[in-house]
Amino acid sequence: TNEDLLNVLVAISHFQGRLEESGGLIEKIAGLRHTFGGANQAAGDQPAHNTPSAELMRGAEDLCRTVSTRTGKQARIEWIVTGYDELPLPIRTALRDAVFQLVRNSITHGIEPPADRQARKKDPCGLITVTIKTVRDCNAVHMSCHDDGRGLDIEAIRKRAVREGMISEEKARSVPENSLYTMIFEPGFSTASSVTEDAGRGVGLDALHDTISRQFKGEIQLEFGAGRYCQFELLVPLP
Repeated sequence: TNEDLLNVLVAISHFQGRLEESGGLIEKIAGLRHTFGGANQAAGDQPAHNTPSAELMRGAEDLCRTVSTRTGKQARIEWIVTGYDELPLPIRTALRDAVFQLVRNSITHGIEPPADRQARKKDPCGLITVTIKTVRDCNAVHMSCHDDGRGLDIEAIRKRAVREGMISEEKARSVPENSLYTMIFEPGFSTASSVTEDAGRGVGLDALHDTISRQFKGEIQLEFGAGRYCQFELLVPLP
């Protein structure tokens, strides 16, 4: 009947409207998938959970949280890592140990307590940036650890060097800064006022220097800005 036909047409029209609404929703969902999928990919292609780089990051971030809690500070790590998983195991191990030592060093010696950072108009949470990448031009791997803390305390290094008999007081007054701060790599040297789980034993940077310079014939460079930052850079030749 005409009434039945009208009911069918109304039903078809309603169904078409629902399809159009669904189509619009599907398009929106597809757009969201594209947006979030792109964001995840751009986030550095985070490594799978069982890769060496993922294990490195988890271990360092666990250490960062632990040392921050012990020292009453706040710190986080940002990562720029490429090619780490393909490195020979001995080099990966050396770089992992270096990252752990330098992260610990950044928090204990570099990153200031939150109140001090706020007084200097810094974020209360210190930032440590770890970079690992292969340098094909010189067949080596480059690693850096940069923190936005207080930098090196040259006067503390000078006084400790004199007190430990590593240099005379007269020479300490005239020695250039770039010669003075290399003393932090000497065995047993530390500017910490007391021995804790994380500082004061003077073995961390000495062991790092021994591994990178002597065992792997690599280079270590140090750069800092008083009150602003400290950066260690390592260059390790590949076999």
